[in-house]
Amino acid sequence: MRRFGTDSIIVAGITLLGAILRFWQLDAIPPGLHFDEAFHALQAREILATGRVPVFFEGNFGVPPLFATLVSLSYGVFGQTPLALRAVSALVGTLTIPLFYLL
Repeated sequence: MRRFGTDSIIVAGITLLGAILRFWQLDAIPPGLHFDEAFHALQAREILATGRVPVFFEGNFGVPPLFATLVSLSYGVFGQTPLALRAVSALVGTLTIPLFYLL
């Protein structure tokens, strides 16, 4: 089993820095919702309203449902706010840092 070494500490520090930069003032910057954010929010609301997750969303030139499903879960836990919407992107972006290190 690999020990918790210098590489792990560096990756943890970079991941922490990435989290700070992604989550800092997440509810205020940028102000308002932009087109893609609003579209994903509407998709998530549709999933919450119907309880069904389609295989593919036809709007916005066609998108798979994974992100909208994650946003709908966030909405279910934290309520339908811009922070709950943006937190999904910030969390996924933060988690990719150690995953790319492992790659």
